[in-house]
Amino acid sequence: MGNRLPPRSAVFPNIPRYTYFKAKTVYTGSKGDMRFRIEPFDEIKVYIWHSKMCFEKSEMDAEATFPQSAEGYEQMIEYLEKKKKKDETSKH
Repeated sequence: MGNRLPPRSAVFPNIPRYTYFKAKTVYTGSKGDMRFRIEPFDEIKVYIWHSKMCFEKSEMDAEATFPQSAEGYEQMIEYLEKKKKKDETSKH
């Protein structure tokens, strides 16, 4: 593995580090039935939905916006982790 950094999030280990988002590259992912899309343009915008349909065909369950910065990235990761934890606790 060399000098590769460990994942930022144990809950979402595949979300790239902030340098990926500085390039303003959209990222989509899922964990269980939670789907999300991260749009890092002037701000970091996160969309969450729980449908098997694609982003364009789904109704969003939550949206949040964060500053386009390393701090905003950390806030975005924490937000996604809290949303996932809330999803898990609401199912029990």
